[in-house]
Amino acid sequence: MSKKLIEFLPITHPAELSSFEPQLSIKFIPNWYKEIPPYTDGDTKLSFPMHYKTHNTTIKRCVPFLDAMTAGYMAVLDDDVFVEQVNGEPMFRWKSDVEMVTFHTLNQFPNVPISDAFHYAIAKWHNEWMIRTPKGFSTFFMHPSNRMDLPFFTFSGFVDTDTYEKAVQFPFVLKKGFEGIIESGTPVCQLIPVKRETWNSERHDFDEEENYKRSRRFARTFHSSYKKNYWQSKDYN
Repeated sequence: MSKKLIEFLPITHPAELSSFEPQLSIKFIPNWYKEIPPYTDGDTKLSFPMHYKTHNTTIKRCVPFLDAMTAGYMAVLDDDVFVEQVNGEPMFRWKSDVEMVTFHTLNQFPNVPISDAFHYAIAKWHNEWMIRTPKGFSTFFMHPSNRMDLPFFTFSGFVDTDTYEKAVQFPFVLKKGFEGIIESGTPVCQLIPVKRETWNSERHDFDEEENYKRSRRFARTFHSSYKKNYWQSKDYN
């Protein structure tokens, strides 16, 4: 199967000279994930503890969790952004003359429920790269998968990047109480190409025998059953 091509086009000359184009998501696996041990409770090998209903592996062995984090590409922050709280509201500053963050007006987000963990101030990461996908492909823009450690939350969007000819911007909210530097190179938005297709849905009745056979097929492999029997490799370059 031939590879599809996603293209990143700078929309300004300064962006071409010095901005980071979107990068492979796999480059941004955080240290906390790398440091998760493969087994629970300090174990150094696979076992099946008597008080468990399964083996002793941790989320480090959960392939879907890692697949989500490494899917597609990441838009990253160009410059360090210094954040401080002024009268209870976030303020963003940086040294260059390139726009990094601006604010939406709140009347653009009426009735959007924002968690109390975040400021009710809708900021926006500026992006100076247009994304172009092949005909029939859109791009799903979302907060970097499983990155609850980041001091902000980026809103999701689904854009038909095979026809849209401008750079997509990334609205976000900041965690309350955060002050400090969000470093250059921090992933701020994950970009996942998605093929547009027509779908129908269909509800089935419970099939006891088929469910039993599916359960047995999964359980037949002692550990890593999903990875060994169901998982399909994904390839982004």
